[in-house]
Amino acid sequence: MERLTNIDVNKIKEDPINIAKSFAKEYNVTLILKSASSIITDENMVSISAFGNTGLAKGGSGDILSGILAGLLAYLDLDIFTISNMAPYILGRAAEFAKEDIEEECILPRDIINNINRVIKEIKND
Repeated sequence: MERLTNIDVNKIKEDPINIAKSFAKEYNVTLILKSASSIITDENMVSISAFGNTGLAKGGSGDILSGILAGLLAYLDLDIFTISNMAPYILGRAAEFAKEDIEEECILPRDIINNINRVIKEIKND
């Protein structure tokens, strides 16, 4: 986000919701600002996904999030804001499931991917 906006990362951390909303408005997009708590906004609506753990704070987790998002968009006939809320949830829950078997700091992207099916099964059972 720092590179896209030329706003210092510390400034983004001070006011992530308004910066995300502003970006979404300027570019007419739905934005997922991935962090410890991901912010999802389309400028008008804002939600926060607090699922996950520090296992997501490494290279590859954003790629997994993008893959989940693309898969949901291709598979489900739902609006982009709803899907943009589902993707961080699935990613975060998969990381939480991975933590059951692996220490948080040792979680790799493949461990998260390997737990996506558990999240899907959990969703279907609810």
